[in-house]
Amino acid sequence: MIKQEYISNELTHFVGRKEPNQDQQYSLFSKILREGLLSHPPHMRSVSGGIMAPANGKLSDNNLFIPQAICFCDIPYSNIKIHIDKYSQFGISFSKDFIIENGGSPVFYIPKDCKLKLSGAKSSVEKVKISDYFNEIIEKYKLNHFGAQNLMLPSPDNMDIFRFFASRLLGYIIFFDHNLPDDHPENYYF
Repeated sequence: MIKQEYISNELTHFVGRKEPNQDQQYSLFSKILREGLLSHPPHMRSVSGGIMAPANGKLSDNNLFIPQAICFCDIPYSNIKIHIDKYSQFGISFSKDFIIENGGSPVFYIPKDCKLKLSGAKSSVEKVKISDYFNEIIEKYKLNHFGAQNLMLPSPDNMDIFRFFASRLLGYIIFFDHNLPDDHPENYYF
């Protein structure tokens, strides 16, 4: 039996990336441990999960549906230096089983510049950027925050379908620039 070594069974969330120095990062790390609360802003125990949908967001810019979620990496400890350099040397790890049992799920990464072949009505093949295609579909079917009330479905189901697409599918898609160097802070593919 071959054992994989490119992912870990321990998932780590690094804290304090936006803090100005290690003392502030450690202070935040200590606060999380003291309060027992690891959360997405606005950091309230009563807010669990959910999704924000800014008015002018785009799916391909990762700001149409913003899950109020915490990100974990599954990089083995032996390869984690790149994350420490990008985010902070302070992190909290949990077993993959624990994360999954508490609602955690992987995201789906899509390279922004990926070309998608679309077959037209006349069997012609057109290549488009996948990010443009996703944005077009969101607009066409009104799967954005304000279009949810306009879905052409029986009324009580409109918001349920919108919430499902936004929070369980579209909120788990992350577009990335495959040209960014591995150590770039905005390269989230890892």
